[in-house]
Amino acid sequence: MKISKSVIEEYKVMCPASAQKSGTDEIIEYKIRRAVDLGKVVDIRGEEFHIQYFYNIFVRKNNSVVKMYKSNSNDRYINVSERVKQKYDLIHSKVLV
Repeated sequence: MKISKSVIEEYKVMCPASAQKSGTDEIIEYKIRRAVDLGKVVDIRGEEFHIQYFYNIFVRKNNSVVKMYKSNSNDRYINVSERVKQKYDLIHSKVLV
């Protein structure tokens, strides 16, 4: 899956603490990929799948993540447990702090 540079930049603005902790764009790309894989599809518009992970929504079109935005509804929250994230990291041979 490809992740556009604009999505990485949006992530840095919308999730500054996580981006700073990540240190490199490669780790941010991994976090975005994990969010898209573990998130829930909340909307489909033509070829665009809107995938929510906590309050973040990623737009996947074809095999690329092309946009990121925040949910504008405080009650709309997709939780992913730490255990699930750790299993995903283990499968993909990544250890994140």
